[in-house]
Amino acid sequence: MTRILCTGGAGFIGSTTALMLKHHQVIVVDNFSTGKTENLKHFRGKICPGDITDMEFMDRIFTDFLPEAVLHLAAQSAISTAYSDPQKDMQVNGIGTLNLIKLALKYGVQRFVFSSTSAVYKPPRPFFASVGINEFWPVKPETPYGISKLAAEQYIRTLFPNHLILRYGNVYGPRQKSIGENQVIARAFAHFIHGDDFSIIGHGNQKRDFVYVGDISRCNIAALNSNLVGTFNAASGRSYSVNQVLAEIEKIFDVRGYGWEHTRHNDPRGDVALNVSQIRRKLGWNPDVSLQDGLIATADWWSKKDEQRL
Repeated sequence: MTRILCTGGAGFIGSTTALMLKHHQVIVVDNFSTGKTENLKHFRGKICPGDITDMEFMDRIFTDFLPEAVLHLAAQSAISTAYSDPQKDMQVNGIGTLNLIKLALKYGVQRFVFSSTSAVYKPPRPFFASVGINEFWPVKPETPYGISKLAAEQYIRTLFPNHLILRYGNVYGPRQKSIGENQVIARAFAHFIHGDDFSIIGHGNQKRDFVYVGDISRCNIAALNSNLVGTFNAASGRSYSVNQVLAEIEKIFDVRGYGWEHTRHNDPRGDVALNVSQIRRKLGWNPDVSLQDGLIATADWWSKKDEQRL
């Protein structure tokens, strides 16, 4: 049985992954700034409220648990916070990661898996946006969030040899809640079900690689169980425009032709498409859930969640 420390394990991706790690001894560390205790309702491991930026606290976790592997999912991921408070962004994503690396080395951790982001890449020109950027594409982040995540990547590559870094696409699915202006799918569901404010940024034709959380959680587990070292895209390998995604949600709610509001300014990032051929070949992982099936599963979770509130 492998002892796994999962940071950010009460969050959207973290809880989904932790619940899949049934044959391992797992400890979750989360400061619950965005994570929810209800996400871990069926989790059978240990839950330790705390912050990865607190070195003394984390040292006690490593001393008591002696993890063999670290799955580092804790992050400051709100783009609005990254701009308004870049110091906090770097403190969590950069220094927090460095704390974990230092402790992992000190306590003889064998494996380190890190969740990064496609925001580390230089924005592609239109042609490359259509064919998908691979891991050899230049890194030149244009947001504080991308900068802090790239810094964390560099610390890991330099200091911890047995690592796997996963650059996620736009992950969506059950348990996801919007953080700032992020997570267009979660925000759209919150709009339909709870009447939350929601506007499409600009024309809505900008494309993103939307990948289902169950697929990403399987990828995290495959990464933990593998000896593969390096940096890989973890995404669906297909891109859809915001308008296409919302059209699928309209079908689910039977409101085709819904009158969405739009902002006046367009999304400056343009289209993002990721090539996942490397991770398919070297890790043997494949994203299996289609956008349509993933959205239906997400809608089902939102409906059940809403029923529980009544």
